[in-house]
Amino acid sequence: MNPSAAVLTLPRPRLIPERIESGADFIEAACALGRPHLRSTLDRHASLDPEEQFAAVMQLVGDEWDRTRRAWAEEDGTLTPARFVFLTEEQVQAQEAPAQLLDGILTVGGLAALVGPSGEGKTFLVLKFARELAEQGRTVLYVASEGAYSLSPRLKALRSVHAPREAPLPLYVVPQPVNLMDAGEIAVFLEEVKQSLPEPPAWIVFDTLAQSMVGGDENLARDMGVVVQNCNRVRELTGSAVLLVHHTGHGMDRERGSTALRAGVDTMALLKKDEEGVLVLSCLKQKDMAPFDPMRYELVPVGLSCVIGPSSGIGPSLSEAAVAVLRSLDRSSMGDGLTSTDWEAAFGGPRSTFMLHRKRLYDLGYVVRDKPGRGARYSVSPFGSDALRGEGP
Repeated sequence: MNPSAAVLTLPRPRLIPERIESGADFIEAACALGRPHLRSTLDRHASLDPEEQFAAVMQLVGDEWDRTRRAWAEEDGTLTPARFVFLTEEQVQAQEAPAQLLDGILTVGGLAALVGPSGEGKTFLVLKFARELAEQGRTVLYVASEGAYSLSPRLKALRSVHAPREAPLPLYVVPQPVNLMDAGEIAVFLEEVKQSLPEPPAWIVFDTLAQSMVGGDENLARDMGVVVQNCNRVRELTGSAVLLVHHTGHGMDRERGSTALRAGVDTMALLKKDEEGVLVLSCLKQKDMAPFDPMRYELVPVGLSCVIGPSSGIGPSLSEAAVAVLRSLDRSSMGDGLTSTDWEAAFGGPRSTFMLHRKRLYDLGYVVRDKPGRGARYSVSPFGSDALRGEGP
C-alpha cells in the first residue's frame, strides 16, 4: 500500500469539543483554533456560573469568535461550532489585508516556500530572518530536519554581528525532522509545541521539505497536496506562519517536484546566484501582496562560518536617498549608536524619507539596533560599513 494513501485515513485528533456549554469550553475551542491568549480571559471570570461566564467571555472576545460560525441548538441552548463560514459580499469586502510578518515578503499566518540550488545560502537567509523576528520578541521555531550540528557555527556567527543582548532570544530549534506526511506525528508535534514553548510561534520553519515528507514522493501532486494540507493544519491550530525550505530542480529556476507546492502556498521565493555570483532573492509567487523587488545578498565569512547580508557596494538594493540616510548615521554615531530621533536630526531631510529608509536599512541588514521598540539605538552594521566603503566618500 502506498504510504501516502495511508496518511489520508489517519484519524484527526479531536481538539475542539463537539458542544460548547460554558466559558471554559469556549476558551478551549478558541485556543485550539490558535487563540491561546484567551485563556487569561477565562481565568478572570472563573468565579462566575457557566451562563454568566459564557456571556462575559463572549462580550469581551467579540469579533474574534466570528471567524467560527455559531449555531444555537433550540432544544437546550448549547453552542455548536459549524464547520463552514458563510460571508456576505459586504463582509468579504470589509476584510483587512493580511498583516505582514516579514515586510513585503511574508504574511502573518501565511504558508511560504523558499527554493534554491543546494548549498547557495537558503539556510543562512532563513536564520537571518529568524533572528530578526526573534529580536522583535516573536517566537520562532526552526525544525532542522537534517540535524542542528551545522546550525551552531552559523548561529554563533550571526550573533557576533548583532548588538549584544542580555536576555536569550525566543528562537528555538528542533534537531530532528517532523514528518509532514503523517497526521499522527503532526498531532504529537503540535502538542509538544504547546507544552514546551511559552507562547505559540509566530513562524515555524521546516528545513528541508525533502527530509520532512518521509514516505512521500515530491513529484506526486497527491503527496505534495498532503504536505500542504498538513501545513495548513499547523497554521490553523497555532496561528503560525509556516515556511518550507526546498531545492530547485535541474533548471535551477523553479522548485523541484510537483507544481502542487506552488499552487498551495501563499508565497514562493527563489534564492540563487546571478551571472556575477551575487545571491538574488526573487519572488516567484505572492498571493496576498504585490511581488517584492529582487534583493541582493552575499555570504560573508565570520569566524568558522558565514553570515548573509546585502551584497558589497551599494547597488540596486539601495536608492540615493537610502545611501544618504545610512551615511548620516555613519558620520554622526559615536560608537554607542543613535536613537531614531537623533539619527533623523543628523539626516536633516524630510521625515517621510527618513522613516521609509530607516526601516529598509534595518530590514536589509545595513544597520542594527540594540533592542526593539522605543529608545532603540541604531548603528551601522559591518555590511553597512562595507557598503559605504564601496560607495566611496
